[in-house]
Amino acid sequence: MNLWCCKCNKVVNAGLVKGDVIYPHRPDLYKKNFYKCPKCGNYVGCHDKTTRPLGCIPTYPIKIARQKLHAKMDPLWKSGKITRTALYRLISKRLGYSYHNGGTRTVQECMKVWDIVDSIEKDL
Repeated sequence: MNLWCCKCNKVVNAGLVKGDVIYPHRPDLYKKNFYKCPKCGNYVGCHDKTTRPLGCIPTYPIKIARQKLHAKMDPLWKSGKITRTALYRLISKRLGYSYHNGGTRTVQECMKVWDIVDSIEKDL
């Protein structure tokens, strides 16, 4: 599958592998699907029980930044103060392009979205 790799800074032909390749110490993840960059070895998971990637292939710092964003955003929409769709729509509007967490390519982009979510949260 052709995917953007954030470390290689280009589209790569990522190989589909199972969780035992990525997480050999985690038997609970053995059956999950991942796409692995053939050049740098970074990877991205797939939507549950599919081979559809969750986004582009992140570096470790981008992966951590995405996780932190989810930890900030998910409680906000799960609280019922705003729907998930409305939150993503507002983020997209303020960014000027269609936003999805799995599509973030830099830590700086994650930081920008963090600030946007902060602003949205204060407005609610």
